[in-house]
Amino acid sequence: MYNQYLILADAKPGREKEHDDWYFWVHVRDVMAARPAAVAAQCFRRTTVDFNEGRPTPYQQNFLSLYENTDPVQMTGSMDNLGAEMMMSSATDTTAPPGGGYYDAVIERVKTPDRGITAAVVVEWLDATAATPAALEWYIETRFSALMKQPELLAGWLGEASAHQIYGGPRPGYVAVYRVDSLQHAAAVWQTVRTATAPPWDAGDISTVGFSPASDRLTRVMMLAADETALATARQMRAAVVERELAG
Repeated sequence: MYNQYLILADAKPGREKEHDDWYFWVHVRDVMAARPAAVAAQCFRRTTVDFNEGRPTPYQQNFLSLYENTDPVQMTGSMDNLGAEMMMSSATDTTAPPGGGYYDAVIERVKTPDRGITAAVVVEWLDATAATPAALEWYIETRFSALMKQPELLAGWLGEASAHQIYGGPRPGYVAVYRVDSLQHAAAVWQTVRTATAPPWDAGDISTVGFSPASDRLTRVMMLAADETALATARQMRAAVVERELAG
């Protein structure tokens, strides 16, 4: 059971593909190569499928990356080794700090051998009254358990905000990440489960957002042991992204 490092970000308007290409073909690979604590990474894009019953959510970013890792301190320490060599994309919207953070694993349930690695994800952030020890116990025994009984869900993971973080500022106490076979079907499941498991606190303190895959799941082992064809593709894509970036 691995920890998760969640990053929420946005691209500048009209430059979403540039941002996504840079992130997957350059940034993710730089991070994975420099951080032995990194296990796998995958990128996602926010969808229009409504999981939050029309309620506004503070998590408005359109881009999500998930880094499975063995230790947040080692992940951050390895980042220091990158220094100025880590290329940043001009397509990234830097007007607001990235959201997310490190989360230590609390519970995980996997229903498929591959953990649904090609699937979409649904993320639930537990804020304020939903982030107390009593609320966590209720969430695991009631909401998490009810969701994982549904055939549309392939895997579920729940984490607690780590004591170690890169970015300051407030963040949710807990985050759950579910892998689903269909966001449309999962949205109906969420409606049913939400009705049957009304929380004993302000329902608005749980924010739920669906994301579709924007990249394959890349493991550090896959990257370091890639065959010549995969290496050639990665080099070609990286060169094209960097050339486009340098050209402005």
